[in-house]
This record gives sequence, C-alpha cells and structure tokens, in this order.
Amino acid sequence: MIRIRRYYRDHYPLTERARAQRELNPGAGHVSRLCHEPRVVVAVIDAMLAPYRGSGRLRVLQPYRPVGAEVDGDRVTSVRLAHRDSAEQVVLCAPYVLDATETGELLPLTGTEYVTGFESQSETGEPSAPVEAQPLNMQAVSVCFAIDHVDGDHTIDKPASYDFWRAYQPPFWGDRLLSWRCPNPRTLEIVERSFTPNPDDDPQLVHADQQVSAGDADLWTFRRIAARRNFKQGAYASDITLVNWPMIDYLEGPVIDVPDADRHLTAARELSRSAFYWLQTEAPRTDGGTGFPGLRLRGDVTGSADGLAQAAYIRESRRIQALYTVTEQDLSLAVRGDKGAVSYADSVGVGMYRIDLHPSTGGDNYIDVGCSPFEIPLGALIPRRMANLLAAGKNIGTTHITNGAYRLHPVEWNAGEAAGALAAFCLDKATAPHAVRQSEALLAILLNQRLRGTTFFRTLFFSPVVVSLVAWTIVWQFLLQADGGINGLLGSFGVDGPNWLRGEGTAMTSVVVVQVLKNVGLNMVLFLAALQGVPNQLYEAAQLDGAGAWTRFTRVTVPLISPTILLTSIITVVGSLQVFAQIAVLTQGGPGMSTTVLVYYLYQQAFQFHHFGYGATLSVLLFAIVAALTLVQWRMRRKWVFHES
Repeated sequence: MIRIRRYYRDHYPLTERARAQRELNPGAGHVSRLCHEPRVVVAVIDAMLAPYRGSGRLRVLQPYRPVGAEVDGDRVTSVRLAHRDSAEQVVLCAPYVLDATETGELLPLTGTEYVTGFESQSETGEPSAPVEAQPLNMQAVSVCFAIDHVDGDHTIDKPASYDFWRAYQPPFWGDRLLSWRCPNPRTLEIVERSFTPNPDDDPQLVHADQQVSAGDADLWTFRRIAARRNFKQGAYASDITLVNWPMIDYLEGPVIDVPDADRHLTAARELSRSAFYWLQTEAPRTDGGTGFPGLRLRGDVTGSADGLAQAAYIRESRRIQALYTVTEQDLSLAVRGDKGAVSYADSVGVGMYRIDLHPSTGGDNYIDVGCSPFEIPLGALIPRRMANLLAAGKNIGTTHITNGAYRLHPVEWNAGEAAGALAAFCLDKATAPHAVRQSEALLAILLNQRLRGTTFFRTLFFSPVVVSLVAWTIVWQFLLQADGGINGLLGSFGVDGPNWLRGEGTAMTSVVVVQVLKNVGLNMVLFLAALQGVPNQLYEAAQLDGAGAWTRFTRVTVPLISPTILLTSIITVVGSLQVFAQIAVLTQGGPGMSTTVLVYYLYQQAFQFHHFGYGATLSVLLFAIVAALTLVQWRMRRKWVFHES
C-alpha cells in the first residue's frame, strides 16, 4: 500500500490536496481504501522484482501455463509449461513446487487429491453446507472490464448473444440479470442500485469501510479506480471505474473439471460485452432516458485487445485435501460468538473477510456469513499425501463455504508468502513440510526463529534479578575498590583505574551502573515477551508495502510494545527513587554528599540523627514525588500507548 501510494505521488499529477492525504485513495472507490489502476501495481511489482531478475536469481516466464508434470510416488519431479501463444515448452525441476494458479491447475496434473464445489454437511458439519456434496456447483466467474464516460457516441457493435443475455433472468434475481435490480448479498432482499457517471463528488470525503456500508449503492463509485478530481485539472477527462458487478456473474456452468470449460469462459466474455452494450443502449437513466453512449471500454487499462480483462476472475479454485481443512465452525460469528475464530497452534497468517459466496452454477443465491478475524493454519497449505507440493493461493485447505472468506486477495497472498517461507525453511533445515507440522520443536523454530547464543545471553542478563540485592552490591563493592577486580583488569592493559567509590566524579556513576545491571534483566524479560507477542505477519505486511527497518520499528514494533514501555518506565522511575541498599553498602552517601539520594538522606535524618519529624516529612515528600511522577506517566499514556484511546 505504501509503495502504491508513493508511486502515485512520484509519477502522477495529483492535486496538492490529494498528494497531502495520508491514506491516499486514487480511485476514491467505496469498495476499498486503496483503489488504483492495474498498471500501477504492475509497475510496483516489477520494481520489487527488478534486482532479483537483474542478478539472475529470479526468472519470470510469461505468458506460460502448466500443461504436464512428472511424479515419482508422492513427489513432483518436474512441471512442464507451455507458452500461451506458441508451441514452445519449458520443463522446470525444483525441490519444492508451489501452486499459486487461479484454479489449482497443478493438482490434477500431479495427481494431488483435491475437492471442488460444495462438500456435504456430513463431511464438514457446516451449518451452510448442503445435505449432499455438489462438486460441480461452484461460484460464478466474472470477466471484468474498465470504463470511463466522455462526450460522443462510443457504442460498440451488438454482441451476437445479446438477446439471450438481455432476457436472461435467474429465478432468485428479482429481475433480469441485465438490470439495476438484484439481491442484496447479505439480506437477499431485492434492491435497486444507481449509476451516475462522473458524479460531482469530493474524493477526499469518501470513507471506504465495509463494516459500515458495502458501498455498492452507486455502481460508478463502488469500484472506481481513478477519480478525476484527485488529479490536476485536465489530466483525466473522466473517472475510470471497474465493472465487477452482479450483472456479469456467469451462472450457466462451471469452468473447472468440465469438458466444455472453454465454451463457458467464452460465454462469460460474451455476457460482459452484452452488459456493456446494455449500459450504452438500454440502461435506465435518472432523467427517464435510456443508455449511456458516452461510455468507453478502457482496454488500455486492462491491457487487452478486446477491452475486457485479460482473464476471468475465478472466485473458487480446486482445493487440496489438506492436513487441516478450515470449516465454517472455525470462524463463523454465529457459531463462535464472542470467542472469536479458532486459534491454531500452527498459525502462519491472519485475515479478515466475511464468508461472501456469490451465486453459483447450481442455482444457489448468495451465501453471506459474518466472521471473526481468522488465522491461516500451516496444515491448510500441506496436502495429505504429496511431499513437496504446497498450496500457495486460494487452493488451500478450505471448504466451499470458508473459501468465501479465504479467497480475499490479501489472505491469498498471505498464504502464498507462508508457503514460500515453509519451502525455504525446509530447504534450510533439511526437513519436510509434514515433519515441520508434526514436530512441535520444528514448528516452534519456524514460528520463532532465533539467533545462536540467544538463550545464553538472556540467562546472563537475567541472573542478577534472582540474586540478593545486598549480595549483588557487596560483589560490586569488591570489584569497584581501588585494588579491586575492575582496576586489576585495567592494570593488565597498563591503565591506572580511579578509586571508583571515593571519587566525586565516579561514585554516583558507579552506583547507577550497579543499579542498572541489577534490574536490566527484568526489563529484558518484559520486553522480550512483548516483542514475541508482535505478530510476524505485521512485519511481513509492512515489508511488502516497502517499509524499511526503521519504519517497521517505529510504526509496528514501538506501538505494539508501548504498554510494556509504560510498565517498565513506571517501575524503573519508582525503583530509582527508592535506591537505598546500594548507597548504604557502597558509599554511605559519600564522598561528601555526592551520592546522598533522598531515601538515604531520609534514613540518616530519622535513624542516625533521630530527627523523626523531619524524617517523616521527607517520607511524605518522597511519596508525593513518586505519586506525581507515576500520575504524569499514567496520564501521558493516552497519547502514545497503543491500546489506549
């Protein structure tokens, strides 16, 4: 997200107001807080990959697709790719194969066990599952396209199948498919949407929050990817909006594991062209007229010759039979309630999206189930049998129902990143994915990798905490004497050390060092616990967005450990104001009064000089100082402690 916004600021003629917007939304679409043109993310990804491609460590083959594979038992030995536009083929061999294809294309090619469509309720126990399995009942696919609206008549030729799609009406739709009316995905109530090209709205005021509103009341601004008012006058003649609307959901048949998949994909493209032609010629307008002839297909935006997306949007893939399959009961609000989603011992990622299933090829309406934020279990990436093939996209171990939540692109990318990390870990440790998940030790290493010697140094720093304060101070008294251990060490290098405890310039410094070293171990343990509580996924997401080490530290680490910073600051300040034993053993307040702190001065007045009234007054003063400083820190927490409002 950071990189995409930076690209716009570096290369696009944004208005100063848009440029200054911290969470710039170039398209000001209501579907997301970051709506942008496809070419921008392509440029960002190319820039991220450039050093790896340039160094020869990465080779990107485009446009190729897998057409075959060689398998030896439960291992994939090679994958054969074919060029989309020629007869050229390439054979790839690698220790691990990650399938991140849109439809799980490697699964049938490698003989990996998988499922499609609806599982039965007896298989999964899911409340929303049907009684019987329906493997060919899958969510609709959609061929998206980008449009703008300018002066003139840009009406395309009438598609050959337009009359069929113009009359097409699913039984649960409430109107023809090509209309402004359709079911509300969450309530199934028939609703009517509006369509107003280039509205006179303020893109800075668009607040994209799916928890508040789905944002699809007006289809133009719903998935708008370029809001002309975010750019300097004249830069954009029109907004650009992406059409991924209910009217282009293709319901006539699945495109996976059927002999006529190509026919259905071609028909889905015809549906989208028919929808666009309907928008240009027959779509009702608010002024009582019909059609918007000023609409143009923006094939330059999608990178295609026919103006439509280069490929269909596949919502539902083949899904591996995994070591663990996520079910509706794991994350449904109706089932889990206030407990939240199931927390997995092998969690490797997080996500959040409603179970959002589009109408399906078997005639089912929308299925929408509220969810809690959920985790991605490692077991969902690993097939039950195959040893070196990993699911790295929407083909992970979900059901037809839970795929509706895990298919969201950030979750899909998270799964891919986790699969890549697992493969790299297995290569580094000479182990296998199944072994990682089955071994608690390997799993712990994967989820919390540490540097050599870490435990030794943690023990070294914490040991003073469990040692008696007086014993600790006496040891340091010996070390800090004029002929003690520290000066003896310095003398071996030809350096004459000072009398640490009797010099006015060194006595207080010596006491401070003794105090700090006594307590640093406790603070270390508190900070270590806080740091290990910061989800790795946040660092990974920040790094993917282009955040450097300093930015990750200041924007991720510090906010999430701020409660521990508050705790340690309070106990450290209070402890420092109560220092007594170190002074009494090491310096007795001297030399002169250079180390006479308030607590030791109180002790002298009350118990050495018997000025009990004065000593009592000093104790009240000490209490007031401690209370005041603690109160100040407690009040200031509201401004910087992360979990506070």
